[in-house]
Amino acid sequence: MLIAEIEFIELYEDLAIGAARAMGHAMAAEDTASGVRWSPPILRSGQGGRLRRAFDTDRSWDQRIEIVEDADANMLRFNVTTNRARSEDTLSTGQLALADLFVDQAGAGTVADQALSNTLFELLLPPTFKEIAPDQRDMVLVVDQRSARFPWELLHDQRSQNNAPVAIESGIVRQLKTRDFRLRPVHSTGDTALVIGNPDLAASLQFGDLPGARSEAAAVRDALRARWATDDVVALIDALVAPIVAALHSKPWRVLHLAGMVNTSGTTPPRASRCRAW
Repeated sequence: MLIAEIEFIELYEDLAIGAARAMGHAMAAEDTASGVRWSPPILRSGQGGRLRRAFDTDRSWDQRIEIVEDADANMLRFNVTTNRARSEDTLSTGQLALADLFVDQAGAGTVADQALSNTLFELLLPPTFKEIAPDQRDMVLVVDQRSARFPWELLHDQRSQNNAPVAIESGIVRQLKTRDFRLRPVHSTGDTALVIGNPDLAASLQFGDLPGARSEAAAVRDALRARWATDDVVALIDALVAPIVAALHSKPWRVLHLAGMVNTSGTTPPRASRCRAW
């Protein structure tokens, strides 16, 4: 059965605009775009419509989620600051050893594996988090040294509308929970950026060439220079260690982008790593 036309009628203009935006997002999804056509994608004003200020739940603030590892229970503890007069504490299932095996498997290759991201999503997140995942609210993840090892940004909910990882569906910023820190760190006041990609480690037998890291660093360099229109975006791609270390200490950097390899231990092979400081 084919439906020729669907018409949505809304009294308030702000709700109609919100519905149109939701329709636009839905049309961008692969499963929807193939079977529905919205042409032209515009709102039509009718008789009796009412104007008012936008009336909606405030989603402008980021959802703050603290994730720490409970060593005694071999579980992850999730503490969520809600918009109610409480914070919610939840434990995930104790399958961290299995999750570590999948993380090592993902780090051994350079190709995105959606099935693996789906598996980590199911293993690491408690049921309540899986239910609110489609909310797509921007998040601040507060992680400790142990929980930071998991690729939270790449977790993939197979039930998501756009069939994309969490970091694509919504904004994610990490904060490291630590007891060792500087009391008064110096912040950069200008638009300065240092982009490091695929450092030259030819003398090392453990670290190989990373064309993807080279391309990523070049893309970040071009994007920052186009956005800021400044000469204070320094890119060190395929550079040796000495100039990289010198550049790190040459001035305060507002943005530090690293794309290269990291070896987490002496027994496991090195794996690709990205590190961004904004």
